[in-house]
Amino acid sequence: MKPIVILLLFSLIAGIFFFTFPRDSNHHEAATLPHECYVWQRVWNEDLRDSIQRAQSDLKGLTVLAAEIDVRPDRQKQQIISVDYAFLSSLTKPVGIAIRINPYSGSFDKDAPASQSIHRIIEKVLEKARGAGFKPSEIQIDYDCAESKLAGYRKWIQALKKSFHSHPITITALPSWMNRRQFKKLARDCDGYVLQVHSLEKPNSIEEKVQLCNPTRAIKWVQQAERFDVPFRVALPTYGYLFAYDQQGQFIGLAAEGVEPPWEHDSQIKTVLSDPYEIANLIKAIQAKHPKNLSGVIWFRLPVTGDQLNWQWHTLQRLVQNQPLTERIDVLLDWPQPGLVEVYLVNAGDVDASGHFTVTLQAQADCLAADGLMGYVAARTAADQILFIPKDGASLRRLQAQKKIKIGWCRFDKGTEIKANVQIQE
Repeated sequence: MKPIVILLLFSLIAGIFFFTFPRDSNHHEAATLPHECYVWQRVWNEDLRDSIQRAQSDLKGLTVLAAEIDVRPDRQKQQIISVDYAFLSSLTKPVGIAIRINPYSGSFDKDAPASQSIHRIIEKVLEKARGAGFKPSEIQIDYDCAESKLAGYRKWIQALKKSFHSHPITITALPSWMNRRQFKKLARDCDGYVLQVHSLEKPNSIEEKVQLCNPTRAIKWVQQAERFDVPFRVALPTYGYLFAYDQQGQFIGLAAEGVEPPWEHDSQIKTVLSDPYEIANLIKAIQAKHPKNLSGVIWFRLPVTGDQLNWQWHTLQRLVQNQPLTERIDVLLDWPQPGLVEVYLVNAGDVDASGHFTVTLQAQADCLAADGLMGYVAARTAADQILFIPKDGASLRRLQAQKKIKIGWCRFDKGTEIKANVQIQE
């Protein structure tokens, strides 16, 4: 594996070492598809509001999770999300609400308990929204219906259209539904649907590639959706998972955002995110097909500060604005006092970077002391040379786009010029 190396001269004042490595990116003609985003957070706080405010200028609209319902007779429960509807009413872009319905296989008749429960929850949600002066641009039903039950699901939609006629009713749709003749009738009873082309198949081993969105299949599904002559959006992923494997490399579990399961201490953990390069090229390929019924892209999900298993907003913004993606790692040296230098790794690129990052400092003065931070150790190879390397057995580090981490410090016996050598091994 060939490392990427840079050598630059650095003076006493703070400065930056960087390297840039080209990659086939998504530079092409301006995008014509509008972009929207899901807000799927269940806790509304300032970080979430800040993210929405920041993103709305680049997005056509948003869809927020408003409630999650389980209508099975033996475990009926509901969660109405405490959405800040007053805040949403202040936005300049349309915002829809999503009602998530958990798996269900019972009766779909309008008088059935499940149907009545769904209507009551939606009425409660709309009442809360009205009280805050907010009217949703759509009511989107997110229900992974069994293929054999699509005719029954259509009854739900027909009843919802009648009860909530002043709101457009849309649904999320799985690609497998399009192979069923009942789907055409279901789709045409809606005011549009969202084709979900991202999903997860359980890997068998750590060597197996995990892909949240297969571009070849996604393009095929978009073309297939065209034949129903119903407006649709395509949902694309920004998120990821933690995958856990045992010492033999066999899959043992996964985790999304939240508390990490209590896996064994010797488990191998791999982070897998949607690949922004693949998704950017997918959008380009979809646009090249000129699908007349495709009304836009809706991303799952809105990046929020602290969301570790998601793209950074900067990454998503580049795709929304149809800008090329770049990768660039900088090393920033900060001098808080004479003779003391703090060493930072900075991802100044547009995408997250993973690898073993190694930094070498070559000074024109003797190093008196040095230490590593954030999983790094400082190794002195000469009186005037310090190496910052990941600890033995450390997993590949993921450095988020537009983020920096402090990996160590050095103290010299006098002011000095420094040469820096940076290596990445993937």
